[in-house]
Amino acid sequence: MTEDQLIDVLRRQVADAGGQHYWAWDHGIQQSMVSAILQGRRAVSLRVALALGYRRLVVYEPLESADIPGACPSMSVSSLNLEPAGVGPVGSSFGQEESPP
Repeated sequence: MTEDQLIDVLRRQVADAGGQHYWAWDHGIQQSMVSAILQGRRAVSLRVALALGYRRLVVYEPLESADIPGACPSMSVSSLNLEPAGVGPVGSSFGQEESPP
């Protein structure tokens, strides 16, 4: 289900409850949060998703080499530079003073 579809579920439940105030009160969620979600100013929070009877899942799908500009079929994840700027590899002392022996 997409987030837009989940927002449609929220819209229906809000209408069935008699309005945002009543739905929010029944679920212990601030009405302003419900309003912001319905107006597209905020993403659906985990708490709202759970109140709707849904859970949030994060999905990772394999990339095809065509999805990465300049990638070859044998490209490995380790060949990608995924380190944030100014951060060294995990376990390194990059940017730290070395302690005396």
